[in-house]
Amino acid sequence: MTKTAVASLLVGCGAIICGASLLVFSPHVHGLEVSDIPEEKVQAVRQRCTSIQARLTQLHNSDAVTRVNVGQGYDLISSRLMTPFTSRATLTQLDTVDLATSMNKYERARRAFVDTFRRYEENMKELQRIDCEAEPAQFYQKLTVVRELRRDVQDLTHMLNDVTITYRNAAAATLEKPLQAADDAAQSAPKKEAQ
Repeated sequence: MTKTAVASLLVGCGAIICGASLLVFSPHVHGLEVSDIPEEKVQAVRQRCTSIQARLTQLHNSDAVTRVNVGQGYDLISSRLMTPFTSRATLTQLDTVDLATSMNKYERARRAFVDTFRRYEENMKELQRIDCEAEPAQFYQKLTVVRELRRDVQDLTHMLNDVTITYRNAAAATLEKPLQAADDAAQSAPKKEAQ
């Protein structure tokens, strides 16, 4: 695989990862108790319950599609790009330490993304089952948990994007080293005199 082909494949992965940034997140709220929720928030939830539920349904549906598409993209980056390239580079005895380090970090972040999104999905379903008119404080409390999990998913998408860029740079450097060594050897070799 040529350096240009690898670079274009890894750059193309950026488009897949950019899809993950479609997730929009709210501020991080941790450990909010029902008794800590201000009355104006409770009343706002109660008054806007129908529109909130409709928006949650839309969000849940779009998130499901995004999760499938983005998750498949992450899987493809790992299984079709990183693993084969690193294996080939290792077989040709290139220095793959940086590649392997990036690939391992990517795989840990990918598994964390899957787990965090699963927890987000479970909490979103629980949120949608709460009657926001009858139990607005409990609804708001669960909403803060869902927001926190969405923010965690967003952080993981940024991490995966950053690690993909790091891997792409390591791949380019891995390919550049033998090319540079060959150029250096060719320039330092004695030139044959014309006969």
